[in-house]
Amino acid sequence: MFLSKDIDETKKYPALIIGTPYGGVKEQGAGIYAQTMAERGFVTIAFDESYNGKWWRTKTHFIT
Repeated sequence: MFLSKDIDETKKYPALIIGTPYGGVKEQGAGIYAQTMAERGFVTIAFDESYNGKWWRTKTHFIT
């Protein structure tokens, strides 16, 4: 989950769930988009359905 650094937890914010593009590259990862949208005021969750990131501290597939 990605939140803005200055989020006010007493307010409601729009939310997004972001998935990775199939066959994408790490620069197009869901976490990058989620962080950018959080900086713009959204609460975001990055969903890595293609397993390009980490899972419970275990490395999975990385696209380089």
